[in-house]
Amino acid sequence: RALDVDDVVVSAVHLPEPTYPSCRRLEASLALVAPRRPDLSFVSMTLAEAEQPFEPHLLPILALYKGGDVVETLFRVTERLDPLNELADLEELIDNAVTLAEARRH
Repeated sequence: RALDVDDVVVSAVHLPEPTYPSCRRLEASLALVAPRRPDLSFVSMTLAEAEQPFEPHLLPILALYKGGDVVETLFRVTERLDPLNELADLEELIDNAVTLAEARRH
């Protein structure tokens, strides 16, 4: 289901499995990024709550919404993050995914 948001705010929906260390790691990173990014909204929901089934090997998953539409779904997110620069990498990953998705729409 698309999130009801405006065209400015990007909603990042984390689909975690709490028993997976990588999901707990991403959840902690999102909690640290959230206060410094008013242009982003962060939400978590379990895989069971997701309308589309995902395989556990794809975790952690981050679905990005803008203007109520899915703009990108990122899989295995923590594999893309350098542990020494994790927060900056996470912000860059989100920003780049949204920018590329918007470029494809135009």
